[in-house]
Amino acid sequence: MLRMLNLYRKDLSVTALPTEMTTAAEKTVAFLQSQAARVSIPSIELVADRLQVQVLVENLTGHKMPTAYPSRRAWLHVTVRDANDNKVFESGALHSDGSIEGMITMLIRRDLNRTIARLPAAIKYKSMSRY
Repeated sequence: MLRMLNLYRKDLSVTALPTEMTTAAEKTVAFLQSQAARVSIPSIELVADRLQVQVLVENLTGHKMPTAYPSRRAWLHVTVRDANDNKVFESGALHSDGSIEGMITMLIRRDLNRTIARLPAAIKYKSMSRY
């Protein structure tokens, strides 16, 4: 939000100096990345060849913790590696377009692909070219 205010400072009649806004934005990001929540892993189990991890996220900031509001998001980026440091699972990676990789993203893509597969051919190829 601070970056947006700084970007449109003339239109919004922002009186703070650009350097002040940049510094405030950087401090806000640093705070949110390091002090807004506490993440712990109470348990990790291997059950029937599946890794089950319980993750506890504790909000330390009340209403300052990002929510579903589009410009304020919080998510977990989880990476599982094997004994040779090879990545075997990842969820929560941030894509350059702002989307977040993970189960929900995969489910949406799966459902979109199923929907596209049921469309008539003329519509299907036109729709697929957009993705």
